[in-house]
Amino acid sequence: MTAQRSLPALTAAFLGATCLGLLALLQRELNAAETPADPGKPVADRMIRSQPQEKTFAMAPLQKFSAIVERPIFSPNRRPAAKQPDSEKQQRPRSSLALFGITISAGERIALVGVERGTSLARMKEGQAFSGWVVVEIDQNRVLLRQGTVVEALELNYGTPPSGK
Repeated sequence: MTAQRSLPALTAAFLGATCLGLLALLQRELNAAETPADPGKPVADRMIRSQPQEKTFAMAPLQKFSAIVERPIFSPNRRPAAKQPDSEKQQRPRSSLALFGITISAGERIALVGVERGTSLARMKEGQAFSGWVVVEIDQNRVLLRQGTVVEALELNYGTPPSGK
């Protein structure tokens, strides 16, 4: 019978020791926390730490995207486009700009245009200017640019990134 009487006493002692241990742990955590600079602020505002400001976006070098060149994401068959003969490349002069992407939504059309050898990109809408060229029209696969009387089409190249040559 003494075993039955001591069971509630052992349970109570165990629960009491557990509560004291949790209370000590809570006290230790509260003491380790930083004291806020402004105790008048709400607790939620004091707990949020400010994040460092992000730097402006700069595109990584094109060499880091070799897997995308080998298996283009937006190409229907995931194979690089056929290469153009050298005679066609020489006939068509290119500006120093390259088209990196196009976004078309219900309300706007945006083209990601950049200098071929550079790493910075610009979000361009129709009518905006970049490096002396004005965006005339944005289609699904190309952007028409105008500089004075010269009109040039930049097309998305799913096969290889612009080389700058």
